[in-house]
Amino acid sequence: MSEQRQTAYLELIQSLLNCPSGEEVGVLSAHQELIDEGLVQVMRAEAEKRAQQEPGYAGWLRNFASKVETVNYSLSRLQTKLAADTLLQQGFQQYLHSQYPLAFQSLQECLALYQEIGDKPGMATSWGQLGYIELNRGNSDEAEHLYRQSLAIKTELGDRSSMATSWGQLGYIELNRGNWDEAERLYRQYLEVMTELDDLSGMVTSWEVLGYIEQNRGN
Repeated sequence: MSEQRQTAYLELIQSLLNCPSGEEVGVLSAHQELIDEGLVQVMRAEAEKRAQQEPGYAGWLRNFASKVETVNYSLSRLQTKLAADTLLQQGFQQYLHSQYPLAFQSLQECLALYQEIGDKPGMATSWGQLGYIELNRGNSDEAEHLYRQSLAIKTELGDRSSMATSWGQLGYIELNRGNWDEAERLYRQYLEVMTELDDLSGMVTSWEVLGYIEQNRGN
């Protein structure tokens, strides 16, 4: 990489850091010749340099570099992804405030955008969050359907931690149905990953649920 191009990347990165939130695509559109693998590499290197002194900027750079890479350096796809990410965060906040109809609408809209650009992690997250809403509405069958869609993508991506989350969600549904054998199978899968990750909180939750199952069996 030439020194001139390195400088151009760094100037663009600084412009992105200085611009108001939501205007990143506008900044990039004026420098489309720099939206490539080199920009992502320099972003990540710059993030490591700033990690100690400016952790907030470092985290933003890592996150934004991943987004640019995910959309294969396409500005139009990046614009769609950023819009989807905003809707996803909006849906999370609405869910936390128990605004389930609004959250459901936001999540359906972001899911459609993720599907448009083939963003599989975004699709999996959207389906999982929609499953939470359906579960809170008492629609366990629809929640299970959404969780299984999310799990299928997570399995395809090999994301063990997220797969474990889905197994726990599905296990909870089976637990409430009184399907002890299926609930046990799912929670043991969940426990296996929690043990791999040395996640003590997850391990404790698994053991407690497995104990509850045995108690209901009379063991």
